[in-house]
Amino acid sequence: MNAELESAGFHDTVSIDLGQVSTSLMPERLKDDLDFLRGSQSFAGKLKGVDVAVVWRLARRNGEMAFLTGTCMCGAVTWTYSGDTTRNLVCHCIDCQRATSAPFTAFLGMKPEQLKWAGNIVHYESSPKTFRGFCPSCGTRLYFRSEKWPFEVHVHAATMTDPGKCRPRAQVVMRSRAEWLDQLRSIPAFEDFQENPSKHPSSETY
Repeated sequence: MNAELESAGFHDTVSIDLGQVSTSLMPERLKDDLDFLRGSQSFAGKLKGVDVAVVWRLARRNGEMAFLTGTCMCGAVTWTYSGDTTRNLVCHCIDCQRATSAPFTAFLGMKPEQLKWAGNIVHYESSPKTFRGFCPSCGTRLYFRSEKWPFEVHVHAATMTDPGKCRPRAQVVMRSRAEWLDQLRSIPAFEDFQENPSKHPSSETY
C-alpha cells in the first residue's frame, strides 16, 4: 500500500479520528471507503499512517474534502475540520505578534460550518468585532475571527495535530515583519538547547 501511495505522488500522512470524521459533504463512494476503514481490524480509535492516508487521498482526489484535526497545548480543547481551507498564510501584523508573543503566526482559513470544537474556549476582543479564542487552562491561542472575514475562521496552524504539515502559500502585512528574521540563516543553529537546562534542587533541600 505504501508503494501504491508513493507511485500516486502521495507522501504526506496525517492522524485523525475516523469516528469523528464528518460525512455530510462526502460523496457516497467515499463514505463506503470510510466505512470500510472504520470496520477494519486496524481501526482502534485514532489511526496513523497509511490507512488515514488512503482516506485523505480518496477524499482529495476530486478536491472534495480535507480532514484536519488539532488541539491546544494541554488537550482540553480540540478541533476537527472537514472541507477545503480558504487560505493558508503567515501573518506579520503587530496584533498577531502581541497576541501570540511571537514574531509571526501561521493561519489556516476554515469555513465555520465545517469546523467543530470541543472544550471550553474564552475570547478576547482585540479590536472592534474581532475576537481571538484561547484555551483558559493553558492559554494556547486557537483562532482569530472577525466581521471583516465573516465566512471564515482563521485557525492557528501551530494547533494542528501535526503542525509540520502546514505549507503556507503567502505572507501578509510585510510592513511590520520583524527585521531580525533575515538574520536567522547566519546565526548558530542547534538541534537541541544551546546549553543543557539547569537542574534545580527539589524543594526539600531548601
